[in-house]
Parts: sequence; structure tokens; C-alpha cells
Amino acid sequence: MATLNPILKWSFFILLAALLTWRMITFGLSAFYAGQREPQATATALAWDSDQPTALADRAYALLATDPAGAEPLLRQALLHNPANANLYLALADLQQQKGEKQKAATLIATASELAPMNADVQLRAADFWLKQGQLSKALACINVALSLRPALGASLYPLMLKFAEDPRIRPLLAPFYREPPVWWTDFFRYVAANTPSLDTLKALYQEQLQQGSNPDAGQQQVYLARLQQEGQWLELYFNWVNTLEANQLNALGYLYNGDFELPLGNQGFDWIVSKVNGVVVETAPTYGIGGRKALHIVFSGQRVPFSHLYQHLLLDPGRYRLQGRVRVDSLKTERGLQWNVDCIASDSKPLGSSERFLGTTEWQPFAVEFTVPPKGCRVQTLRLVLIGRAALDFEAQGSIWFDDMSIMHVD
Repeated sequence: MATLNPILKWSFFILLAALLTWRMITFGLSAFYAGQREPQATATALAWDSDQPTALADRAYALLATDPAGAEPLLRQALLHNPANANLYLALADLQQQKGEKQKAATLIATASELAPMNADVQLRAADFWLKQGQLSKALACINVALSLRPALGASLYPLMLKFAEDPRIRPLLAPFYREPPVWWTDFFRYVAANTPSLDTLKALYQEQLQQGSNPDAGQQQVYLARLQQEGQWLELYFNWVNTLEANQLNALGYLYNGDFELPLGNQGFDWIVSKVNGVVVETAPTYGIGGRKALHIVFSGQRVPFSHLYQHLLLDPGRYRLQGRVRVDSLKTERGLQWNVDCIASDSKPLGSSERFLGTTEWQPFAVEFTVPPKGCRVQTLRLVLIGRAALDFEAQGSIWFDDMSIMHVD
């Protein structure tokens, strides 16, 4: 008998190895067919392994619309073998919801959301469920995750978010985004600025963010100020723009802002605004003969451009004023020259005042023009540098020009 023991042992191991090999083959074949995600392949996968979780799930999904009662046990069986599959919980939640089991469905949805915190599709499904249940704070939390993972979803989600922002009863639910703005918040703010018919909605978002201690970023500031301007809210625009300035910028305030051009051209509010145009470069740069570090420099490349793309809005009370500064012209060739115009922003009449025309070549020299702001119809003004002309040839310019030490003074 003792001599049989080794034989029996080896027979046992061989049988065990054969069984394991067969099981591995069946698992492999089942997984292979399940991976094809076709009805016939699903059936074949289950024939090889009746517990194959992917095949079970696919069979269940196929039955959801026509035989939900038959789909549910398949989903639960698949879940036993793959308990981390969030989509199985979502499908089960849909079935529970159809049966009126809202609490069970909510538990399954919450589990799916927790299992797939980095899956935007799962978060969107969860958000849809919470929206239908009226659980808006939970829906917003899922929307936040989905947008943070996939910002392109903004095109489909921002219209819904805008409805929330426009409703004063729902808007407080956006408070977490005021305190710690997510990566998509500025893009959403731009969407609101461009699409809300109510300026009050945009104001509420902007002011709430300020009050929550998170200052709006440059992108938000720019579109907010632009919308205020579009609505003609000039006084509010001015104060909001001033609130965006830092200490060194506040020192440059006056009737004309940053007239020495030591600061960058801010391109918003009551700062210098430059619209891009082919053939012209507008910059601040160092040069000789200036008191500070930089001066305004405009370079024309010879193209025909009706240039009027550098300007600053002014908020001058009625009265007499003097615009003054220094100019240096470097071989500026143009038919009629450049000049500064002061206009009422709401009027098409002739300018309140125009400087002398600049062309040719000069060293640094002073220039000045006096103008009067009328008592009515001119609450906001614009100081604009323009290329003078009527015919197309008049707008052909080549060369450059420098400005420095510009200011506006009230004349008694």
C-alpha cells in the first residue's frame, strides 16, 4: 500500500491541474466572448461561464426595456461578481424607481456616485436622478464633478445652470462655488454674461462671489465690466472697475487714467482700450526723452487702416477741461495725420475737442487742446486717437509716434 501513495498523490495533482486548466480555459473563453458585446457572443460567454459578470450585465441591459423583472436578478447576479461596477447600481436604481421604491433607488444612486467619482457619465446619471427627485444640492454636486472632469459638458449643462442662477430661490445653492470656484466657474460666468437677459442675475453672481471672500478672476471681471458697459451702467461700471485696481494702479487715477503709460494697458473699464487691427502695433515701451520708464508707442506698417482702435472712456462732469501731453513723431507718413478727439459717447455730433494733427518727424514737444463738456447729453466721453481721412488713400500710414505725460485738467 505504501508504494501506491506516491501514485495516488501524483494522480490527484494531475487531476487538480487539469481541472484548473479547464477552468482557466472556460474563464478565458467566456471573457473573450463577453468582450465582443454582441447578443450571440453574450450567449456563448454565458454558456462557457454562467457567472460571467460582463455577459450577465449585457443580458440584463438587453432586457431592461422589455422584461425588467427578468433583468433585475441578472443585474444582482452580475453585481455579486463585480460589486464595484457603478453602472450596475445605476441600472438597478432605474428598476427600483420604476417600481416606486424611491429610497432604494436613492441608495443605489449614491453608491454608484461614490464608486465612480472620476466618471463623468456616472455623475451625470446621478445628477439627472437627483434633479428628478428635487434634490438640487445633490444634483449640483454631481454636475460640479462632471464639469470638472469634462469641461466640454458646459455646452449642454450651462443652460440648466443659468436657470438656477436666475431663480433667487435656487441661487443660494451655488454658494459653494462662490467660496471655492471650480475650474469651470469662469467659463460659466462668461456664459451667463452673454446669455442672461437680466443684468441682475449677473450682478448677483458677481457680488455674491465678492461677499463670500473669493475675488472674481480677470476673466470674470472683464466680461462683467463689458456687460455693464453694454447696459449703459457707466457709474456702476466705474466703481466696479476701480475696485479691481491694485494700490499702484489707484495712484494712476485722475480725469485721465495712466496718462504716463507706466502701467500696462488694461483693456477694460476706464483703462486704455486697444482693439487689435492688422498693420498697427500699439504698445508701451522705453525710449529716450521720457520722465518715467515707458511711453505709448504706435507703429504703422504701411497698410490702409482707418485707425481708431486706441481709446479711453472718461467720466467728466460738465465744465471746461484741458487735454495736454507730449508727442514725438518718427517718420510718420500719412496723408492727413493723426489726432486725439474727445467725443460724447452718446452723440454723433462733431468732437468736443481735437488736438493738432501729427505727422512727419519731430523731437519731443508739448501739445494741448481745451474742450467743454456740456451740461446735458454728455455724461460719458471718449478720448480716442484717430487717423484722419475720407478717401481710402488717407488711411495709408507708415512710421511711428510716441506719446507721454498725458493728462486732463479742469480749467476754472
